[in-house]
Amino acid sequence: MRKRPDRIYAGRKPQAYGTRTSRMNMIGLQVRQARLAREPQWSLEELSQHLMQVAQLELGASSLSKIETGVRSVYDFEVQALAQTLEVSLDWLFSAPSEPGS
Repeated sequence: MRKRPDRIYAGRKPQAYGTRTSRMNMIGLQVRQARLAREPQWSLEELSQHLMQVAQLELGASSLSKIETGVRSVYDFEVQALAQTLEVSLDWLFSAPSEPGS
């Protein structure tokens, strides 16, 4: 039987298997861009409230902040609810974030 490599080294925090980058999701930057593009802009708390109204999904402002910064991974049903609530396509959410002004 093969031994799993020890992922804990001196001075390093434990790292989950499969984690290769510092970001835990691909859509966080796009979610933030879509939220701030609203007129008027939505706060994280307002997005949380709209998620509950539109998609019956309970995600707090703290969780949304972690998604936007890439600290938290996102389930597929959460991606769908975010796209529906922000009125963007799934394809757009998974596209590379566009630079401001382009």
